[in-house]
Amino acid sequence: MSARRLRVSSSRTIERRKQEIRAQDDTLREDEVTRRMRAEMTWWDWFLHDYARYWYVLGAITLDVFLGLGLVDAFHLVNALGILIVIAVLVMVIVAEIEGFFWLWPRDIPTED
Repeated sequence: MSARRLRVSSSRTIERRKQEIRAQDDTLREDEVTRRMRAEMTWWDWFLHDYARYWYVLGAITLDVFLGLGLVDAFHLVNALGILIVIAVLVMVIVAEIEGFFWLWPRDIPTED
């Protein structure tokens, strides 16, 4: 299953689940609906929406650190221009990682308690 398909089906599933919870008790505020929905997540939903997300962020941070240090060490950069180029490369990689994060886990998926 592609990430886009997962995102579309996931957002539909989440919206359907929110409507089911609201139907049970229509006096709930939005944050209470989200809290109840997250408390009733299956292990697979928890894995996709929380655990895998944390590993993605940890992997991205690790990649950034080792890529930056590796570039500096490989090209023996000690001048300001070389360091600025490495910083520019890291900024592009970080932007790609952030875009990838929001592509895999869209903003409409509730992630707060």
